[in-house]
Amino acid sequence: MRARSRHHDARLEPGGDRPAGTQAREALDTLEIFAAVDLYMNETNKYAHYLLPATTMYEREDARSSSPTATCGQFRITEKVIEPVGQAREEWQVLDEICKRMGLAARTCSPSSGRWPRSGWA
Repeated sequence: MRARSRHHDARLEPGGDRPAGTQAREALDTLEIFAAVDLYMNETNKYAHYLLPATTMYEREDARSSSPTATCGQFRITEKVIEPVGQAREEWQVLDEICKRMGLAARTCSPSSGRWPRSGWA
């Protein structure tokens, strides 16, 4: 449940009183380690052992559909305006670093690298 262009479903929030929220809360309580990469503290992130700072829309390149319901292939492409503040990283950079530290070949790549993620682990 991320903050930027995120399709947030309040029914899954552990702080909610709906059945799915209760199930989510119980599942999060069983995790040995839960790390989140996000811009904001929310009900889900309150369960995180580690909350890592994500980049804002100004600190990364991005390509998003022009609307959540766009079906005609319209995308809005933005360029990075400023360098990430503090220790903020893009989500793919966090995943890439975790994979490296676990000894796994990374499946992610920079949006500007010209490479697309490959299916399966290398």
